[in-house]
Amino acid sequence: MTIGFPSGPDSLDPFSYRSARAALIIETFVSLPLLRRDANQRILRPALAASLPTVVDGRVLWTLRPEARFGDGRLLSSADVKRTIEALQIGSQKGRLRDAVDGIIQVTTKGPQVFELTYEKPGYLDIERFGTTFVVLPKSATMANAPAENLAFSSGPFRIASSDAYKTKLTRDERWWGDKCPDLAGSFDLDTIVLRYVADQGTLPLLLNEGAIQLAPLSVAQSQALQGKIAKAKSFETASFSFLGWNCQQGLAKDPRVRHVLGRLIPRKRVASQSKALTVHPGVFAPTRVEKHSPLVTDDELRSAGFADVDGDGRLEFRGKPTKIRVLAPLGKIPWAESTLNAWRDVAAQRGLIVEIERLPVPLLLQRLEARTFDAFALIWRVRPQEPSFSELFHSSQAGKNGRNFMGVKDATLDRLLDRLEATFDRENRLEIRQELARHLETLEPITPLYRHRAFLGIRSDQVSCTIGSRGVDWTSLHVRNK
Repeated sequence: MTIGFPSGPDSLDPFSYRSARAALIIETFVSLPLLRRDANQRILRPALAASLPTVVDGRVLWTLRPEARFGDGRLLSSADVKRTIEALQIGSQKGRLRDAVDGIIQVTTKGPQVFELTYEKPGYLDIERFGTTFVVLPKSATMANAPAENLAFSSGPFRIASSDAYKTKLTRDERWWGDKCPDLAGSFDLDTIVLRYVADQGTLPLLLNEGAIQLAPLSVAQSQALQGKIAKAKSFETASFSFLGWNCQQGLAKDPRVRHVLGRLIPRKRVASQSKALTVHPGVFAPTRVEKHSPLVTDDELRSAGFADVDGDGRLEFRGKPTKIRVLAPLGKIPWAESTLNAWRDVAAQRGLIVEIERLPVPLLLQRLEARTFDAFALIWRVRPQEPSFSELFHSSQAGKNGRNFMGVKDATLDRLLDRLEATFDRENRLEIRQELARHLETLEPITPLYRHRAFLGIRSDQVSCTIGSRGVDWTSLHVRNK
């Protein structure tokens, strides 16, 4: 099978890689993490681990599958886990694997396949990140080696046969131990996978129809171009959502009544109806009423928030003073942002409000967000797929320099709930906390959720098959027809 991508991995060095393409190769095909998600990104299942971990008094107990082997046939043990974690923590390079072991202060082997992790401050998301990202490296892996050497005898079903700027070729390891496990047998049912990097993304639909590639991510326009062709387009919801953030510390948006009224002026449903890539986002932690964000804002509601035409010129002043709503957005042709902000500006103008949009390069945008020289800003946020906590967005500890709480929201109740969510591991209890968070966020309204975003995938379903869930591709299900 050949899969087309617009770009290749940033690195195939397990000590330093960060990109999604490198993660796909290393964490899915070449090595096996302890846990993996289903195609809907909702359920965690054991992969290298024999079962889900248990958490007792802040310590996390993991058990490896007894069948697990490195590519050279050597048993994969808890001692290898300990060695890998220690090598990552003392190393100077900081990639995804290094991030996965942050906060671990002790690794204790409890048996050949059992190990215990002690965290400085154990949290649900730390454990989830470790389980779904961390891979055990062979004993021969060191930072002094070439990347190919470090991955030569990994624990996954494939080996890297070759890799350059144009493609990465993976070949199946005939000694893949997973075929001996009932819940892994039949996964990765391919002899060879080629990841082809196509700089000219406009050629992807053509390559699909020619059969030169069998799978590729597409834009909305490209997916529409496949109508009536041999290749077909599928779509799924990404782990991203867009929102309008408000300056909760200063300016007119400091008042939650202002945030509430201005957010309702955004014609989200109309914008989403014009794009197959957008679905109106009903709420952050739990669904809330979409109707709440109807543009049908009454004059009384505007007056109660402080907006009124005091001089009769048709423009609304804020608390008796002329005002503009200053909005920041990333520079570039970003369809959802352009259509939403322009539509909001037009609706606001009809009501006598001036929305001033400033588009900036991302580095300068981040500087302005940290300085909070805005009333509102538009961003897209990639959340953790399974159970996002949103502490990065809303916790007061993230409101300072280098934090991501650009709204500057500081609320003791919100902090308490976010901390409880992070320290809670029981699924039912987490759900209760998330529902309470949703209710509290509705009163604060530091952001106005905009859309869930969809991605598109072109597939030659006459040549290959795979499971495409509501949140993406199950890469373990790839299969060549008439093999």
